[in-house]
Amino acid sequence: MSSVATAAWVDVPYAVDHRAASYFRGGFNSCAVRGDSLYVFGDLETLHEFNFEKKIWRVVPWNGDAPKPRQGYAGFHYGDCFYVFGGLTNGSIERDFIQYDFATRTWSVVVVNTGIQPAVICSFATVLHASSMYSLQQGQAQSVELHKFEFYAKTWTSLTTTGQPPQPRSKCAYISHVLQNETWVLVGSHQGTYNDGYIFDFDLLY
Repeated sequence: MSSVATAAWVDVPYAVDHRAASYFRGGFNSCAVRGDSLYVFGDLETLHEFNFEKKIWRVVPWNGDAPKPRQGYAGFHYGDCFYVFGGLTNGSIERDFIQYDFATRTWSVVVVNTGIQPAVICSFATVLHASSMYSLQQGQAQSVELHKFEFYAKTWTSLTTTGQPPQPRSKCAYISHVLQNETWVLVGSHQGTYNDGYIFDFDLLY
């Protein structure tokens, strides 16, 4: 955890549930905040919760078919669901899009009405904006692709953008964030390091 006031990293003390300890053996995981807790999908088909106030890890109970263990996926919270999208399982790309409903404690496949989801979905960046999720990734033709999933309409759209896009890269540390002026900032690396940063203006889409 980073302390903004002192600009320093500090260790967060915690108590570990023995079932949740399996999370720490993996990598390239995603997390999302819901209320007073942080949620991470781990390596053993389990969703883990870290409560900020109690400083306790626990395994979240579930029904239904949980996603396969994976790395390099996108995990995010929207509405009252935690979503797992894409990733790698034992070197094989997963193309599923699955949600965990906190109200029913149930995993289920996300219904898609129209559109085609990204073909290659591993080690990519996602960000939530308005009622949509945006996915930026390296395309099949060594290009950068931007895709949009609209939650209410349940549709995928491939977006056409202007300007100079980032260089294609994979297995990188993408960082994406929506600022007050509704832009997307990301950085990353592939086979070395990059110190570049890019801003995407959502207003240009509308």
